[in-house]
Parts: sequence; structure tokens; C-alpha cells
Amino acid sequence: MGFLIFAYRKLFLKRRIDDIDFEMMCLSQKKERITSNIGIMQQAFNSMKNQTNMFAQGAMYDSQSSIMQKYGDKNGNISAENRAAANYELQSSQMAITYQTQMANSVFEQSSQMQLTPLHAEDSQMTTRMANLESQSKMLQKELENVEKGEDNAVKNEAPKFGLS
Repeated sequence: MGFLIFAYRKLFLKRRIDDIDFEMMCLSQKKERITSNIGIMQQAFNSMKNQTNMFAQGAMYDSQSSIMQKYGDKNGNISAENRAAANYELQSSQMAITYQTQMANSVFEQSSQMQLTPLHAEDSQMTTRMANLESQSKMLQKELENVEKGEDNAVKNEAPKFGLS
């Protein structure tokens, strides 16, 4: 009778271990997709920031060129009386462009945090769940080893002896 109990427990443990392994495989695949999505989204936000910075550099160059055309002579030299006005206008336009760039980058950063935070949290939960499942699997494996030893002992003890000692 003990042999049957061990055999039943052994089947139950194997099935439970297989279920855990399957769940871990599914979680692993989902975790890979989330990690991939996080990487793609971070690249997209970085790309938007880079484009904004490149636009700002171009706008600053255009601003400088238009001021040179407005206040400069044919050779690009600015007269002393126009230099103060040109410098003021150049600084004003550069400050405005810098401010707009900082605001855009701030919006991109906030948007990035809003969209990536839930993904990072889900990734963390999956990591924790996978670690929990791994420890369950190890405990079940040890129990399975003990059940197999008990099953072997039960077979030996329940086998007919036929008067042999």
C-alpha cells in the first residue's frame, strides 16, 4: 500500500514541476517582450531628444545668420553702433531656443517616465514571480527525490520474501 502512495505522490510532484516549468517559460517570454519594448521606447525617446537638440543647433545657426544679414555689411562685419543691438537680439533668440529645447526635453523625459514606469514595475514583478517559482521548483525537486527514495524502500519492504532472509 505504501508503494502506491509514493507512486501517486511522485506523479503529483512531477506534474506540479512541469506546471511550474511551463509557467516560468511563459513568464520568461513575456519578460523578454517587455524588456524589448522598454528598449525600443527608450531609443525612441532618446531619438526625439536628439532631433530636438539638432533642431535647436540649426535654429541657433539660422538666428545667427539672419542677425548677421540684418546688422552686417557685405563682408559680414557688424559696425560698433549695431553691435549691442545684434548681441542683444542674438542672446535673446538663443535663450528662447534653449528654453524651448529644455521644455521639449522635459516633456519627453516626463512622457518617458510615465510610459516606462509601469513596464519596469511589471518587469520587476515578473522577476520576483520567476524567483518564487524557481524556489518552489527546487523544493519540489528535493521532495521528489525523497519520494523516489521512499518508493524504492517501500518496494523493497513490500516485496514478498518467500521465506528467504
